[in-house]
Amino acid sequence: MDWIPSLSGVLLVADQNNTPIRGYDSFYAYHGGFSAKLFPFFKFSKWRAEPYLISGYHWSRLVPKASGDALKGTSVFGGFGTMIPWWRPLYWDLRFTYEHTNYDSINILGGEGGLSGVTNNSYELSAGLSYRFL
Repeated sequence: MDWIPSLSGVLLVADQNNTPIRGYDSFYAYHGGFSAKLFPFFKFSKWRAEPYLISGYHWSRLVPKASGDALKGTSVFGGFGTMIPWWRPLYWDLRFTYEHTNYDSINILGGEGGLSGVTNNSYELSAGLSYRFL
């Protein structure tokens, strides 16, 4: 589960006649889903770092702040990373991912409508701690 508390940009919503209905410039987002890691170099046990590939799927929500509206969509992502032992079961987890999100519906003014052509491509560089159970 990821939560992004502050995003900025411009999104204009228009009806089928291209008449503007609403405009937004401040958002927050959240998404959740699943991912899988593949450790292709698992046989190299003498390496301190453990490189991996990651891929997955998310359901995504983009919410314009103070509007009561929301865009709904799905994402696929992939990338690579490495885990470096720090202290017993804790590992530094460094990764780079690319994510493609396609928004296909919107809740606006209390109703729901369809969207077409609303996508977002993002790149993420992250660092964190991972706990290994095994």
